[in-house]
Amino acid sequence: MRAKIRLRPAALAASESLPLRAAGFIACTAFIWLILATYRFVVYYQTLLTPSAQKLLFALALIYTVYLFGLFTWGSRRQIKRSKAVLTLIGLKKFIWGIGSFVRTGPRDYRYPLAKLSAEEKRALLFSAVKFFFIPLMVAFFFGNFDGFSQNIKDFSSNGGNLFSVSTFNNLVFPLLFDLFLLIDTAFFTFGYMVESAALDSSIRSVEPTILGWSVALICYPPFNGLLGNYVPWHANDYAIFSSQGTTAAVRVLLLLLMGFYASASVALGPKASNLTNRGIVGWGPYRVMRHPAYISKNLFWWITLLPAITITGAAGMAVWSSIYFMRAITEERHLSRDPDYMAYCKKTRYRFIPGLI
Repeated sequence: MRAKIRLRPAALAASESLPLRAAGFIACTAFIWLILATYRFVVYYQTLLTPSAQKLLFALALIYTVYLFGLFTWGSRRQIKRSKAVLTLIGLKKFIWGIGSFVRTGPRDYRYPLAKLSAEEKRALLFSAVKFFFIPLMVAFFFGNFDGFSQNIKDFSSNGGNLFSVSTFNNLVFPLLFDLFLLIDTAFFTFGYMVESAALDSSIRSVEPTILGWSVALICYPPFNGLLGNYVPWHANDYAIFSSQGTTAAVRVLLLLLMGFYASASVALGPKASNLTNRGIVGWGPYRVMRHPAYISKNLFWWITLLPAITITGAAGMAVWSSIYFMRAITEERHLSRDPDYMAYCKKTRYRFIPGLI
């Protein structure tokens, strides 16, 4: 007589969900590698990303594939449903189908919604868009700054002259420290875009929901800043030379202080570092004295380096760029003001840019 094998309810549920888990894993993995293929074969990214940057992105795709395999193999249904990868694909599917339905029904009813996304799906979809745009950009910046810093180390080490001369400071020390601060900044932001973790207190609370907020942020980065640069002149020069070696050295000390302050803002953000997102409010370091330390230090740096060759056209162009950064600050505050923690932070830190003034 053949014995009957009875599965427990939990085991039965697991066996029934196996095809769905496999399908989910395949869909999410295919989505990740499609993004990697975009970085690999689109001409813009071929120009932007060095071989080292491409290798890092390939390694990240492998790591994320292993994570997805673990999630869909051993994760609970609740964990899978709440994962950013699944929510992004669901949101993307609804958005695409919503457009199709709108096209079909539009002639009869233009009130038909483009997509009906849940708050979690919308947040996941927007955050995926943030990562898609900024991860390759920050990786490219990081490797560029690392190469520049490494070259400056070699130049400084091979210098046989007086290490404490004004000329050495202007030609070796300033470029070395300048690239170091940029390297620190891009390292923190690269990590911030790559990793979201409750253990690091860097979970996404919300993503900028407005077109204006996205526009003023993206226009500050390639390729969009290059497009705007065709119409708005950019005359600032990181290595501007002033009337004498001594004056140049004195100004560059001030510039390094501004860059150090700028980098310290990135360090203060830590794993929360990213644009267009609220990943928890930071109120220490430079954020104790002003709400936008990175924006003011960066813009002051640019205005100072503009001075040796300033023209009406150059000043007007820089005023436009500064206005864009002002709008970034305003749209960020409008977004973050939905968080009670940020409103409490604003009461403690009253000034946006300069303590006691603005």
